[in-house]
Amino acid sequence: MSQPEQKDFASLQGDLCYFEWGEAGEGPSILLLHATGFHARCWDKVVAAFPKETHVVAVDQLGHGRSAKPEITDWAIIAGATTELVQSLGIKFAVAAGHSMGGHCLVQTAAALPDQIARLVLVDPVIMNREAYQNPPDYSATNHMVSKRRNSWAAPDEMFDRFKDRRPTACGTLRCCAIIANMDCSLMEKEATSLLVRRKPRLRFMQQVHRLIPGH
Repeated sequence: MSQPEQKDFASLQGDLCYFEWGEAGEGPSILLLHATGFHARCWDKVVAAFPKETHVVAVDQLGHGRSAKPEITDWAIIAGATTELVQSLGIKFAVAAGHSMGGHCLVQTAAALPDQIARLVLVDPVIMNREAYQNPPDYSATNHMVSKRRNSWAAPDEMFDRFKDRRPTACGTLRCCAIIANMDCSLMEKEATSLLVRRKPRLRFMQQVHRLIPGH
């Protein structure tokens, strides 16, 4: 696909930067939301694997990338800004994918705008049991946590060995859980599957997304 166009949107929480490949109406539209500490262009390799007629919107969520960075004490603030953006676009997305925090925020956006998002792909979504939301934690320390992430590894096996014994991935093989949800009437779990990330994680993720795009 061609290089994306960088665009800006003024939300009530601050300006959002987002990137758009193609134009709405030329093909199915896909929305991509990144994880904590990431940014919209982390999806570039995924976008490159889509059919060339696919229309894609990837968001630098609030507090990340080129978007505004206000104090964030709850991810609902991030989700609210993204929801404003999606509503303003007026696009019906065939598929919306969110990774980690992006999955958490995407569920809120989809619940607020069910007519604009047909299906969800949630990769390692940070979604707790209902009880956890009775006394929600303060997420303001999240930026300090992600600043400690290790970015470089000598080899893939070194990374997997580091994380294989950590919950919730302590199962011998690191797994990435993807929940496929159909938004035809309401936010309901349509199907759940586990994606092995040890070998070709992007390919397996793409297979799930392609399966949900109408006509593919």
